[in-house]
Amino acid sequence: LAHLRKQRIETNHELDDYRGLRKKAFFFSIPWLVTLGFTAIFNALHEKILYSGNVVPAYQYSLFPALAFLAWLITSTCLAMYVTVQFSMAREIEYFNQELTKASEEKKLKEHATIIGFSTRQNDLIKLVKHSNEFLKSYAMVAPLFCFFSIISAIYNLSFSSIVPVPYFIGLIFFMASIIGWLVLSMMPAAKVQDQITATSKILMESDEFEGAEDPKVYQAYRVMIDRSLSSDARIYVVNAFGINSRNFNI
Repeated sequence: LAHLRKQRIETNHELDDYRGLRKKAFFFSIPWLVTLGFTAIFNALHEKILYSGNVVPAYQYSLFPALAFLAWLITSTCLAMYVTVQFSMAREIEYFNQELTKASEEKKLKEHATIIGFSTRQNDLIKLVKHSNEFLKSYAMVAPLFCFFSIISAIYNLSFSSIVPVPYFIGLIFFMASIIGWLVLSMMPAAKVQDQITATSKILMESDEFEGAEDPKVYQAYRVMIDRSLSSDARIYVVNAFGINSRNFNI
């Protein structure tokens, strides 16, 4: 990203400020912390924690809230890093499209140096997305399956509402809701990345500069950018079958 920031036509320091995103990530992780801590403490106090078929002694109960906090810290940190990477790529491509739109409005795309600069920058962006997805897809390929299992588990647990203690039952439902919420929120930036890549072709096709371009290399670069935008599939596939995009998540 540091290399791509140097290719911007205009600097934008607000674009590189992620403090708001970090605050949102921490805010959305609070329900996950509360549900993990509540279920751990409730089970410990009611001696509902079993290990190898035996009830855990009382002096060990203090470990379970600590383990719940550790689980929250690890999962929330990893998910926040994943979302930040995807969000930063989506934001960078969106800013690229904004500068491309501005250049089109100012009739600068027919200039050879300008269109070549945008073409090179587009190619670097797509390469970055595909390279990053090689490391990020291990989570996204299986995470929606856990979302599905959480829904099934929530429906199953509803059938025991008359047997399970009410506080624990409520905590269990919030536990499932937190998992579903985290998974959906973590998939949204990945869906927007592909949308922004495809949006580039729309900007170029709506421009009327290239029909009368005198330099054939300008039109060639124009065609390459459109083909690259429409043909580049940077989606992450769930179980190698279902691509993550805005249509799937109805964003």
